[in-house]
Amino acid sequence: MESINPAAYELFIKNRDKFNNIRVNDFPLAARHALIYKGVDTEIFGDCYNSIYPFAIAFFYFFAERKIDVKFIHLVRHPYECCESIFVSERPESREGSANFSVRADLLKKASSPAEIACDVWTGINEVIKYEINYLEKLKPGMTRLVRMEDMSNLDNVIDLYKWLGLNIPDIDDILRVIQNKSDRIRNPHRLPLYDRGDARITEEEQSIIKRKIYPYLKLYGYS
Repeated sequence: MESINPAAYELFIKNRDKFNNIRVNDFPLAARHALIYKGVDTEIFGDCYNSIYPFAIAFFYFFAERKIDVKFIHLVRHPYECCESIFVSERPESREGSANFSVRADLLKKASSPAEIACDVWTGINEVIKYEINYLEKLKPGMTRLVRMEDMSNLDNVIDLYKWLGLNIPDIDDILRVIQNKSDRIRNPHRLPLYDRGDARITEEEQSIIKRKIYPYLKLYGYS
């Protein structure tokens, strides 16, 4: 943040406690809906409110009023893999604390089977983000970008993203070390605690359900 916008960074440092204490109630529109989810006294930062509400729009206006330029990235990874992760970590038999698709799924699910609910959660979250991105792009063209995680395995794409963000480009060897690291702790850190705990792996039938339900959305996010 300091490299992207020193003014924003300085503002944050001077008002760190105020930023950390921002609540949903500080955004009237969100506050009117918040009780459906949790409560208006719940912290915004560190919570998953953005899964349900388009807070990027509120943040844009927040910074725009202070004449601070910001950019927004819609970061995605392959929908099949992402839905599988949601399924494994949040299905009823999961040992995760968020098991049985609580909170988000109660608002986003349209189906009843765990594999389909995982797809509903992913679709619902990304549709909210896509709405935000489209809204913001109309306000200020060029301030948003869709980034696929798979494309970050290409050095040129990584450098291009740094330039777009206005960041200083790190040492090329350091970038390459990250790109070339194929270990699960780098590539799939979300899977390790699940399978290390002994959770059952996703079945072929469950994978087929996810692929069938998510297929219509692939092209929307640059996949085929």
